[in-house]
Amino acid sequence: MSTAAKPLDCYMLLLASTRAAYLWFHAAHHLTSGASFYGDHKAYSRQYEAYVKAFDSITERGMLFCGDAIASPVTTTRIALDILGTLPPVAGSADEIAVGAVAVTRRFLSELQTARGGLRQCGALTSGT
Repeated sequence: MSTAAKPLDCYMLLLASTRAAYLWFHAAHHLTSGASFYGDHKAYSRQYEAYVKAFDSITERGMLFCGDAIASPVTTTRIALDILGTLPPVAGSADEIAVGAVAVTRRFLSELQTARGGLRQCGALTSGT
C-alpha cells in the first residue's frame, strides 16, 4: 500500500481546516463581549472573511487536480466539524476567546504546512497554489 499523498486528500484536509477556522472565527465575531468588543468584533470579522476567500481560492485550485469532488459541501463540512470538535470552545471572556483564536490560527497553519508538504510530494503544488 502506498503512503504517497494524494491531491484529493491534501485539498480536502486544507478545505476542511479552512472551513473549521471560518466557523470558529465567525462564532468569535458574534460571541465576543466586554470592553474590547468593538475591536475584537471587527478583527474576527476580517479573519472569518479571509477564510471565506481562501476557501473559494483553494476550491478552485483543487478542482484542477481533483475535479468536482473537491467542491462537495457535505464532505468538507463533515471533516470540518470533526476538526472543529478538537478546537478550543468559543466561550468565556474576551481574553479567553483571544487565546482560543491564537490556538485556532496555529492549528490552521499546521494543517496548511501538512497540506503543502503533501501537495509537493504528489506534484500538485503549483506556483499559483
